[in-house]
Amino acid sequence: SDHFLVQFDLRYSCHRKPKTAWNRVKYRNFKELDKDLFRCSLKKSSLCKKVFNWSLDEAVAQYNEVLTALIDVQCPEVDKKVNSNSTPWIDQELRDVRRQRRRAERAWRAGKGPKSAFKTLQKKFQAMEFQKRVGYYKDSITASAGDIKALYKKVNRLLGIDETSLPAGDPKEVANDLKNFFSSKVENIRSSIEDQREVLSSEHQGKMIGDDHIKAKLENFKPIEVSEMESLVKSMSNKFCDLDPIPTFLLKYCITELAPLLCYITNLSIETAKFPTDLKRAVVRPTLKKEGADPDC
Repeated sequence: SDHFLVQFDLRYSCHRKPKTAWNRVKYRNFKELDKDLFRCSLKKSSLCKKVFNWSLDEAVAQYNEVLTALIDVQCPEVDKKVNSNSTPWIDQELRDVRRQRRRAERAWRAGKGPKSAFKTLQKKFQAMEFQKRVGYYKDSITASAGDIKALYKKVNRLLGIDETSLPAGDPKEVANDLKNFFSSKVENIRSSIEDQREVLSSEHQGKMIGDDHIKAKLENFKPIEVSEMESLVKSMSNKFCDLDPIPTFLLKYCITELAPLLCYITNLSIETAKFPTDLKRAVVRPTLKKEGADPDC
């Protein structure tokens, strides 16, 4: 006979749908914030006094602590479990069609329904999903018309371009390396300016005689007025840092109450030639501007 029994071991893993990746995020739902109630609470706080006698650091500390306490009460942080592979364009209408499609598929495979019903619902779901996905990205890109950075991020994500990688290593060491790099850069600029000033001074020394040489000094500053502070804040964009106690849109809404304290801090900083200690902190997210550059160099 030309038939033989062949025995072998086959390692085969069935294709499984990848598990949904879940992340936990903390955020504040500012849409539910009652801005009028926040303003009323702010008016009763120590930030709305008529006279301030704090030092510069004390004033900034009070500003941060009081506003943080108010926002924690009226708009607390929410810990939420989110899907990292989310598809925000899938709404309830699409979910209903998908549920019908799966029901028709199970009926067809069990021999209790026609295959045509499943195929019809499958094509309907694919067409609706495509339209809603296109509409979602179109609206998202249109909403970023005034923000070039956000627009490029969305376009790169659509094109499958990976975001620039960050320097590898211990976060503290990387932060210190960045600090040292920029500190040395600033020192080099300062030294070059000082050298240039000495050269210019020596060149013009013969032309300057006695009192004819007037040195320009910045000794007197005009204090900023409350009305100026209000107009400056209102003209700002709504971007804000993670270290800010309240978002910029809420600062604009309550600027009438906060402008006197902000003027006090600004004028006191200029008069004492000091910068508040709490404002020397920053959140730095380094990115490479040159494509293909080594992030560790």
